[in-house]
Amino acid sequence: VTGLWTFATSSASTVLTVTQSGAGYGAVITGGYVGIGTTTPAYTLHVSGDLAVGTSSTPSFFVASSTGYVGIGNVAPTAMLDISKYTSSLQGGPTIRLTRDYTDSDYGAAIYSGWVSGLGDTLVFGVTSNGNPAGAGNERMVINRYGNVGIATTSPAYRLDVNGTLRVTGTSTFGIIDAGTWNGTAISTTYGGTGQN
Repeated sequence: VTGLWTFATSSASTVLTVTQSGAGYGAVITGGYVGIGTTTPAYTLHVSGDLAVGTSSTPSFFVASSTGYVGIGNVAPTAMLDISKYTSSLQGGPTIRLTRDYTDSDYGAAIYSGWVSGLGDTLVFGVTSNGNPAGAGNERMVINRYGNVGIATTSPAYRLDVNGTLRVTGTSTFGIIDAGTWNGTAISTTYGGTGQN
């Protein structure tokens, strides 16, 4: 069928019904509502069943009717929002972009999942004012699968690994402090946070 077809009625009765092969209805237009998989649509577009959007065998957007879970990049979401994209490096994985100005996407913040050799899956927080916040060199904080947190480093080896100057205000308690320097002054190892050398 080609060309433009117009269906109209002066009542709220069904305007068009498309029957699929086998039992059930393929689509129904009634009362200004479109129903797919249902003969009693209650919304402008009412789909009864799974919803998939995409052009490939793996839809880019999927809603599971049994759970209400939404999958982006997968058709078997296991959480309310399940985003999947394979990567074998720190960049290129599933990413959420946050920008304050929609007219320019080359700055802002990003939260994404990547992979670091020897450390495995890593959660990354990127921020930049000039460039892609999910790009290499814009990583500001990472959390790896061991629970280590890195600031200004993508390979944290400790629970908190800071590459740069660290400032702590207020009262702080430390367990073991490795010998090093503080403003150029040597410090000794302290145990238990009691101040005993």
